[in-house]
Amino acid sequence: MISTFLFRFRGPYGAHWEIISAGTVLVILPTLIVFLAPQRFVCNGFVRGATR
Repeated sequence: MISTFLFRFRGPYGAHWEIISAGTVLVILPTLIVFLAPQRFVCNGFVRGATR
């Protein structure tokens, strides 16, 4: 929903790329944090599982 809202800043004669870029970062940031936060646990689990 938020990503489709960003297309409102695109017009027939140009686009506000600064606003679109900032909005894209704000949309991607929470997903990236949720993905990267447990990475050490996942990698640690792979290593422990492979060595047992």
